[in-house]
Amino acid sequence: MDYSNYPDLLTDKRGPVSGLKFFSKSPFHSIRVLVVTATDAVCILLDLFLLFRYWSSMHSHVKYVLIVIGFVLLSSWWGSIRNLRRLRALYLEFDEETKHSSAGSSMDIALGVAAGGITNCLLCISGITFLVVMYFAYFYYHA
Repeated sequence: MDYSNYPDLLTDKRGPVSGLKFFSKSPFHSIRVLVVTATDAVCILLDLFLLFRYWSSMHSHVKYVLIVIGFVLLSSWWGSIRNLRRLRALYLEFDEETKHSSAGSSMDIALGVAAGGITNCLLCISGITFLVVMYFAYFYYHA
């Protein structure tokens, strides 16, 4: 019988992140964390470029907005990495039987949901920030 047309119930419950695999290594081994980190780095560099390049021609409220955007993005990225490290430390405290439990266990689902939630929230924050910073870049480049 061909089961390829049926939904993967484990992925529906847990999400695309396998908690047990994700926390067995550094968070930077995950492509999701690397993409979010790269997006954040581009946003912060573009933010700094705009601040230094157009400092003298910017209105003061735009300067404050860009400074706050950079600070919020950096602090949210750092907080997310810190939360992923906390979850990894919690994972490492488990005994070997719990760590190697089968896919679909309650621990696997909980860790997968937590890791996916943290990276999804951070990707949403960095995506919105990227759009706002690009708006300012377009505005000052064409002004």
